[in-house]
Amino acid sequence: MRFAIDRYAVGTEKEVSASEFEGQSYIPARKERFYCPECGELVYIRNGQYNVSHFYHQEKTSRTPECDKRVDGRSELTISQRVGLPLFITQIGSENFQLSIGFPALGSKTLDNAAKFDCTVKISSYQQYRTVKVNQSNFLSDNTTLIPIDFIPLYGRNYSISIEGRTPLYDLQRKWSDYADGFESNGAIFSYSETGGKKVRRGDSISTNRYYYAVVKNDFLYHSSISQTTIGKVIINKTVFKIIKFQIDVSVDSKRDFTLISSYMKSNFGVWLLECPPELIPVWPPVVQQDYMIPVKKDSNIICVVSSGNDEPNVYSYSGNAVYRKEVKNISKGIHTVELSLGLYPTVLSVDRKYVGREVTFIAKTLQHSGYSYCFSYINSAGEESELTKIRKNDVAKGFILKSNSKFDIYLGTSEMVYKRFSVREQQTSITENQGITEISLIIGSNVYDCIKFDNDITLDTDITIFSQTIITSARGQLIPIPVWVNHLLQYLRNNQYEEIYQAIVGTMVNNMLHIETVRQLRLLDLSIGISNNK
Repeated sequence: MRFAIDRYAVGTEKEVSASEFEGQSYIPARKERFYCPECGELVYIRNGQYNVSHFYHQEKTSRTPECDKRVDGRSELTISQRVGLPLFITQIGSENFQLSIGFPALGSKTLDNAAKFDCTVKISSYQQYRTVKVNQSNFLSDNTTLIPIDFIPLYGRNYSISIEGRTPLYDLQRKWSDYADGFESNGAIFSYSETGGKKVRRGDSISTNRYYYAVVKNDFLYHSSISQTTIGKVIINKTVFKIIKFQIDVSVDSKRDFTLISSYMKSNFGVWLLECPPELIPVWPPVVQQDYMIPVKKDSNIICVVSSGNDEPNVYSYSGNAVYRKEVKNISKGIHTVELSLGLYPTVLSVDRKYVGREVTFIAKTLQHSGYSYCFSYINSAGEESELTKIRKNDVAKGFILKSNSKFDIYLGTSEMVYKRFSVREQQTSITENQGITEISLIIGSNVYDCIKFDNDITLDTDITIFSQTIITSARGQLIPIPVWVNHLLQYLRNNQYEEIYQAIVGTMVNNMLHIETVRQLRLLDLSIGISNNK
């Protein structure tokens, strides 16, 4: 193999080429730092007089030839085919969760062709399987469709995804994959939101000081640096798996504890622990996340700060079957940015690693108005009907009935940018009780038709004190230039006499810069108030 994952220090990783070590007779920790990007197992580097430098598996298995082909490139595969279909857990009750596989949007034309040729997707593992007809009744044309499943493969194996029909459809095969990631010996790790999360793919990583879900058959690791709470369950293979919400708070300075927790995560869940999450942080203009894409204003150039534990981070961009390195600018010591020029087609990016399943997609979309007359109204818990634009926060908290003359999706969002999605496919749809909602977005097709914002609840003194303390404790780690929208936010806070929060923010500034985590917290506040949107 030409490429491997280099874990050259505790809590770090980057993708490297064997050619980077050409001619080096001494490579520190060479027998314990390189890992296969596909199977995640230890690999070794071989360079010498008679060999082109390359990585190889010390203990070859049945998966080794497949690893070699995938890592060194199979140009006919798209990124979806390479990383597989994602797994999700979604909350379906107060303590019950559902396991699902996510199928990316195909578009109306492909779905109609699939129905015409009687195509069926089959999700299988050993003797268990589920089949679903591919048509517009079962799959969304413009958003990821979650297909519930109640079984998992043998530990360490993957789901098999196959398409059956009278004729193969090229578009369908390219946009989906022939597998989905399975579970490891003690379960799987998922990203966290109030309504569920996406599985962290085998070989990928999690980071400290963030919440995640652990779906476990047995107990989770008890450690003083891990806070954990059991919040529900999911039935898989007729077995109860616990859903645990957890957060790891440990520094690489505590090498023994960090290594112990990282080793546990690797052996039980197939994921690694990093101190700094590899990600892109949009600085300007503001972006809104819908599904796995992030729509922004048409023809916008997006400036993103590159978060990475590496001194020289890499950002990879994908086009069809090919992958390229984006230009990353080092604007000052330890601060890197990347600029994206968006158009009609999605821009897919990943930080520090290729084909790992944590890619993020940017796309520029404009609000298109149709000549069709949309009618939306709601009936509150008291049985009173009004226009949807007049809905109150209290009505959402108690639940309501939504009336519509069109199919669309409604997103209920909190100030923490956690969104709950409801698909409206009938004239009347019951929307359950939802607390803490600050905005409602109506999504028709790929566009935001309307956005209803509620007054923010930052008026309580306790909220102000808690948030001020959050700002103070977030002031650590990497520094970045202060985004333009932060100045608008500061002006709003001072004009509205939120002096405690204002002083907390100003107190964390260092040479006209802010810490990345502080910027994240301020972005949540900014979105809840809507300052930069109004500007």
